[in-house]
Amino acid sequence: MPEPDFNPSEDDNFLPRPEQHLPGSFDGFDDLSGPAKFFGGVPETTRELIQNWCTDLQQLLISRMWSDFEHKVEELKQQRGISPYTRELIINTPVPVVEAPGFLFAYLQQCADQSDIWTIESFIQMGADLNAKNEQGETVMDVLSRENPRLHLLRILVEAGAEFEGDDQVYTVQESDRSLTLTAREFIPYLAKLSNHLQIEGSIAKELSNFMKASSNLSHIHAYMKAFEEVHSENALVEAQAHPGTAFLNLTRLMLYNYEPPMIRELIYSIEHFMDCNPHLHGWHQSEVELALLLNHPELEYEGLRDPDVDGATKNKIRESITVANTITRAITSPHRVWFSNMKNISPAGTEAVRTIGLLSHSFRFLRYETEQARILNGEGEEVRVPGSSLLEQFGFERVPERGTDRPNFFYDPEKRHPGFGAGYLLRPSADVWEEPHLKSLEIEPDTWIEFRQGYLLASNENGTLIIRNSSPTFGRDGLKHFAYWSRFSIGEGLSESDLLLPEPELFANKTFDSIFTLSNFRDAIEESPSIYRLSQALLRVKNAVKDWEFDTRQETAWSQNETTGELYVNGSGHHFSEGFRHVVDFLRAKANHNEDLQAMGKETHPLPDLSFFNRYLPAWMPESFAPPVGGGEQKQSRLTVTPKVLELLHKLAYFEFRESDDAASKATGLEAFLSVGVENQSQLVMVAPSKNS
Repeated sequence: MPEPDFNPSEDDNFLPRPEQHLPGSFDGFDDLSGPAKFFGGVPETTRELIQNWCTDLQQLLISRMWSDFEHKVEELKQQRGISPYTRELIINTPVPVVEAPGFLFAYLQQCADQSDIWTIESFIQMGADLNAKNEQGETVMDVLSRENPRLHLLRILVEAGAEFEGDDQVYTVQESDRSLTLTAREFIPYLAKLSNHLQIEGSIAKELSNFMKASSNLSHIHAYMKAFEEVHSENALVEAQAHPGTAFLNLTRLMLYNYEPPMIRELIYSIEHFMDCNPHLHGWHQSEVELALLLNHPELEYEGLRDPDVDGATKNKIRESITVANTITRAITSPHRVWFSNMKNISPAGTEAVRTIGLLSHSFRFLRYETEQARILNGEGEEVRVPGSSLLEQFGFERVPERGTDRPNFFYDPEKRHPGFGAGYLLRPSADVWEEPHLKSLEIEPDTWIEFRQGYLLASNENGTLIIRNSSPTFGRDGLKHFAYWSRFSIGEGLSESDLLLPEPELFANKTFDSIFTLSNFRDAIEESPSIYRLSQALLRVKNAVKDWEFDTRQETAWSQNETTGELYVNGSGHHFSEGFRHVVDFLRAKANHNEDLQAMGKETHPLPDLSFFNRYLPAWMPESFAPPVGGGEQKQSRLTVTPKVLELLHKLAYFEFRESDDAASKATGLEAFLSVGVENQSQLVMVAPSKNS
């Protein structure tokens, strides 16, 4: 956030009067300021009132004047100038000396969930010891962070010198064009000012507080706030229907791996409300693809509600999942007015279609290296590609001849440079590979066309044609306006092969292809007919078939388990038998050999990719971790570097040359631990760009 947006002079001069206190609200939320306010603004009369009431009630208790004590309590309840929560503290906590170090602790123990700025400021002014510890060794900040983590309260305590566990932890924050390094002590005031700047209040403020209870990682809190800022922006990019940033995408990543979807339900509600209240944004949604991806959260269950064998607790979880799904789909479709057309609850097939497309739109990393052809040096020492050598071509795809849309060009808008869609790989209905076991068993409709391209995935058959955009923030997100398009036409039925292989802007401009969430497409192909569901399933099944062809970790097809020990082992005489595995190894070896040729000629080499395993039901974002190789330390690793020794062992596995004498090397390199984790979790093997440390 640019510095002028955090100008303290704009909000440091206002102190709310006592009568402005509203129980249960974010007291003074819009009036955060520096230490001058916290230490110089508490009226002397407030301190005197608290002291006098505590003294009077304490004397009545000591004298056992019960009737007078009760009358005094009733009188206190009507006293103006004291926070309601402070009154409760005075009544319920017999503290004879108000200035005692434990006084603020006593207050927090009584009403930590309702703490207010006014009372805490008063206690600080009276000299409360902010760093005293209770029996559990917690400071005031620790207690408040657990019970009532509201940023404006935490900021008051931090700037008053309060200590807390992890207060020296360092965070790196990216704001616009600069990177900030902040300790936790510095980060809390920073977040409080950002909250004030964004005017976070009401249900969003409450949800943010609950989010803070669930996470001690302040960077996650920052991610939530930046996502809120992004999805409620009305800047020039949004007006031009261009993606303003990746803040909501970053929050989606956190949600998939760290939190349950209900944690951001209010944020999702607010997205729907924002779209409803801004008609000029109707017809386009900047966060539709991330919302669709959230439907893939591992904690969401959609099936089994009518199954008599499913227990009540599980059915309640399914009902909650369906509620969350409907909340998400209403937010996605709000710019297209689907909910207002009386389609208020998406069908199970519709939910499955949207979640599958959301997943596929973020799954291009699974196939990054599969489109790369091997390179060799010709007689003139120039690098040339070897036709037919890519893994997709080895699988059975054909590479589409180069098109003008492959490379960056002025494709859609002469005023805007288009990123291009990259080379295409086509699976025709007549391809022989459809008769291979790994595709024949997938139950995909006949006469299906499949194209994998860097910019999108395409499926076309009797259900129409579906295009799913690559929604990576580094490639493809701006290649197409919407993340998924559908047309009722297919090849031979309204569209020609050239229409799909050489798509022209007119196909999108005249609505031959349009967003799957337009009212007509949503009704015709999602709710009333499972056309989009079937096309999305065809793409998902083919993508998974490619990955399983390369390295199948599914127990029912590639692996067995010892019934006595539970140990997993590979079928096929102790060797992995996935047909494509040797092609993966050959691809890696070809790159290694080419590097040797380049090095011999003094030319720059191309580093080999690392290997990782990823959950097949989520994007390739969070790799499986495995034990480090011998001598590699204690910290687990998430990728295997393809060293010459690892490549030698992979070659032996692929060509059935692995022997018992190779076990020691397999353990020492980490290969055994790496493969074991992939098998245990039934994950998919992915070649990833090498890390800088590889």
